Amino acid sequence: MKKANYGIVLVFLLLSAFVIYQANTFEQTLIQDDYVGASFFPELLAWMTAGLALVLGWLNFRGKMDDDGRTLADLFPRRMLLALVGLGLVVAYVMLLEPLGFILATIALNAALLPLFGVRSPLVLALFPVIVSLSVYAVFYKILIVPLPEGLFYF
Repeated sequence: MKKANYGIVLVFLLLSAFVIYQANTFEQTLIQDDYVGASFFPELLAWMTAGLALVLGWLNFRGKMDDDGRTLADLFPRRMLLALVGLGLVVAYVMLLEPLGFILATIALNAALLPLFGVRSPLVLALFPVIVSLSVYAVFYKILIVPLPEGLFYF
């Protein structure tokens, strides 16, 4: 469990650094003070998270945390890893929306998620992502007139 604690400390320190970096790019709102702006609350939470992560690391280093014999496999069972892979796919989808466009990115997301959910039929793997993506596109873009990222082929 000690290795897992150090991994958790590292993850939360990196997450805090990312939030602080992103919060510094916020534009100032009309309500402005010398200290409080749009980035104040996210930065405060990030600094508090980093502080708690450092406390965990310090307690772990000093031996104040009992080693209960659990391993990383106990913390992250197979279902949890599948959820993390799914989260990674959704993050990749969001990053690909602008360059690829809604239709291609959504087809790719659906094609990647179906095997993760245990779908093995080649027919379903080939048709479902295309049909669902085009259906959602038609409803939102054509009927509800919601602007969607166009991407490579401008559709």
